[in-house]
Amino acid sequence: MALEYLIKTWNAVTRMIELFGGLTLNGPLVMASGGGIQQLVQPLAYVSATPVAWNVGLGAIAKVAITDAVNFSIAAPTGLLAGQLVYLTIENTSGGAFGTGTWNAIFKTTGNVPAIATGNNRTFVFYYDGTHLIEVSATAADVPN
Repeated sequence: MALEYLIKTWNAVTRMIELFGGLTLNGPLVMASGGGIQQLVQPLAYVSATPVAWNVGLGAIAKVAITDAVNFSIAAPTGLLAGQLVYLTIENTSGGAFGTGTWNAIFKTTGNVPAIATGNNRTFVFYYDGTHLIEVSATAADVPN
């Protein structure tokens, strides 16, 4: 039964790829519990006072937990593909206010990382045009972790 399901899913995915002229997926994929395929979220390491590194080749969906009140920065990601959308969730797990968060110059945003209350997060979506990561969406308000 599981093999039959896998074959049907594979056939559906390959047909979609044919219809849409190609598909680029970055990062680990898993079968979702209800069927289909989903991409896993890549946890990024946070080291106080060190720019947060992100290899998009390992996952275009990522999250980082900020654990202290020290200023932090998001470094220029590696492994980007032109035309790609990338998603970054920033969580405040510091127990209070975190430091000022800044973006590398590759990011074209409306400003610094907004203040996020402890125990909450915000998600940012960027489009890579081959030169810059252009912000296309950001969570308007804090969301509980």
